[in-house]
Amino acid sequence: MELRGAAGVVRWVYHTAAALTDCRITRAEDQRHYHVVARVVEANTFMLEHAQPLVFELALAGGRTWRWPIESCGVSDDADHGVVFRAYVGPSLQ
Repeated sequence: MELRGAAGVVRWVYHTAAALTDCRITRAEDQRHYHVVARVVEANTFMLEHAQPLVFELALAGGRTWRWPIESCGVSDDADHGVVFRAYVGPSLQ
């Protein structure tokens, strides 16, 4: 299973820790967790590294938003795609 969305955000309470684009979510091998990969538009690295709990939100067509609790995440530079956000998230909060 794979979900794609044009825009996503990482939230800590009501703060935006990162604004993302070109988001892709794929199911992990255990079938309960997911892997998230997205390009970073803007990020607060302090919040990403220290704030807990973080939640990943993906905007879908039709105005729907899906949310997942982030278990681990990181930001890295990618020669082909710029700054990339990667996360391992738990089951959906829907």
